[in-house]
Amino acid sequence: MFLYVDGSVADGEAGWGVVVIVETNWPSCQFVHCGWFGGSVCTEASDMAFIGAASKTNASAEMSAVAWAIAWVLQTRCTAKVVITGDNENAGGVAEGSKISTAEPTLGSVLHVLFLCARVRTELSWDHVPAHCGQPWNE
Repeated sequence: MFLYVDGSVADGEAGWGVVVIVETNWPSCQFVHCGWFGGSVCTEASDMAFIGAASKTNASAEMSAVAWAIAWVLQTRCTAKVVITGDNENAGGVAEGSKISTAEPTLGSVLHVLFLCARVRTELSWDHVPAHCGQPWNE
């Protein structure tokens, strides 16, 4: 399974999105678009959608996309191999634990813990795709 993630900021609002793609072997190797989901970056601690973002920035949008993708993996009880693919190497590094977010420390910690929790259940990895390289699920 491939989860393509992205985040952005426009006019002071930050949003994120996830596209779900599944690789099948029937009748031959093909990729099936299973759906997408997304939302706004939440900075209000009292909101149920709050996952630690302190501000509505590109960094918080990119990390939120990865965090919500991993939360979806945990919610669906997925045991298949999952590759999260995005164009922001910092978000992937924070998830894996190779980087620390100084701009969004709480969101970064939540993201890393979600990544570790999901890896207990499934083979989870991060893959970088360059921005605007023509990869259809990342555009």
